[in-house]
Amino acid sequence: AGAAWSSTDNISVFKPGAGTYVFTITGETYVDDGGYTTVATLVGSTGFIFTEDDGAGGLRIKTFDATGVAMDRAFTFTVYKK
Repeated sequence: AGAAWSSTDNISVFKPGAGTYVFTITGETYVDDGGYTTVATLVGSTGFIFTEDDGAGGLRIKTFDATGVAMDRAFTFTVYKK
């Protein structure tokens, strides 16, 4: 978990804990209400996923199992800039 299978060359990921991934997009300051829309989907499992800004310009994605416990899960996401 925590490895990117495919991405553009302007993104990096940091995994600070179970089910938490923080992405930095070079040249962008990601803010929830700052003109970005993110679509994130779990792959092949039940559970929950949500996105938010990390307060420092990065995108944080958190994944959980079906009972709400933070857990590493496979997922995809796309960020759209308005």
